[in-house]
Amino acid sequence: MITKGEFFKELNTIAATLQFVAGKLTRNQEDAQALYLETIYQGMKNRNRFGDHTGFSSFILFTMKSVFRNDNRFMA
Repeated sequence: MITKGEFFKELNTIAATLQFVAGKLTRNQEDAQALYLETIYQGMKNRNRFGDHTGFSSFILFTMKSVFRNDNRFMA
C-alpha cells in the first residue's frame, strides 16, 4: 500500500494533468474542480488497492474515469 505521504508526493507530479483531464471530461470549471477533488478523495480512500505493479498515474486516472462515470453530478 502506498503511504499518505507517497500518495501526495506522486499526486503533485500529476496534478496539472489530472486537472486538464477533469476539464476535458466535464467541460465546466466547477464540475472539473469537483471531479478533481473527488478523485483525490477516492484515490486516498482506496490507496490500499494501489499495487507496485501499477503506475500511480494509471491508478489515479482510472479512479478519475470511474468517478466521472459513476457520479451523477457529471452527467450531461
